[in-house]
Amino acid sequence: MIFVFDLDGTLLHDDKTLSTQTRDTIETLKTRGHTVWIATGRAYETAYPYAEKLGLSGPIILNNGALIKSVDGQTIYRQRFIPKDAQKRMIEHNDRHQLPYALVSEAGIYGPKHHPLSFYRKLRSLHPKTPIQLHEFQDAKTLAHVDTYKLFTIIEDDVFFNEVLTTMKDSSEAYFTQSMKSYLDMLPYQTNKGEALEWLLEHEGYDLSEVIAFGDNDNDVQMLNVSRFSYAVNNATILAKKAATDITPLSNNEDGVAVLIQTWLEMSKEGDLPWQKKL
Repeated sequence: MIFVFDLDGTLLHDDKTLSTQTRDTIETLKTRGHTVWIATGRAYETAYPYAEKLGLSGPIILNNGALIKSVDGQTIYRQRFIPKDAQKRMIEHNDRHQLPYALVSEAGIYGPKHHPLSFYRKLRSLHPKTPIQLHEFQDAKTLAHVDTYKLFTIIEDDVFFNEVLTTMKDSSEAYFTQSMKSYLDMLPYQTNKGEALEWLLEHEGYDLSEVIAFGDNDNDVQMLNVSRFSYAVNNATILAKKAATDITPLSNNEDGVAVLIQTWLEMSKEGDLPWQKKL
């Protein structure tokens, strides 16, 4: 089987750590012949440290599907960029409202003049082996021309967040989703984890019937929907829970994914495993 995991809010605890229990569970899956992939909204530089800790190789779905890249960073399977006109309008909108935002590109992370990339500077200090190239305090004209996988905007006010999301969802040039609380992600049109997973499966010669997916947030909805077996962690959003075929009894902070998989791995009776049962 192919196990596909989101990172934040799913495999990771809220403090962004990866527990020993989770690492051991993933290792057991691999030794039993299963394939393990990550599908995350993170950029390559911020996802790589976790892929390395899990001992993964092969492809990673990054930036909510806009980029599919090998764990070692040497191979780009697929890349999609936000149309420049749509990108420019979002930048102008964010600058008007003085909202913090960042653009994720192959050359690194770009940020506007009015807001520092503090989050990424902290990550760079935490993961010195995978240096993150930061291009801070760039003017709007420069930002508008960056080849961008994902443009995320931080909107703390829930009402304003929903207003912007509702307005932007009508765009015919880009796709918008929520990846974490207060994070509005702008992506290339018709790009999401679900369609990226379908593309990668076809590319690698697999079928959706072989997939078990795990997620927690709205940006996981399409991936949970298309997978034959899908699980939202107990702490997941309403939309993620509705999209999944089931929900883990425990949350991400309680290692809900690892605990569930371990119960499967301990089953000895033929036919007890979910993927051995007929739908």
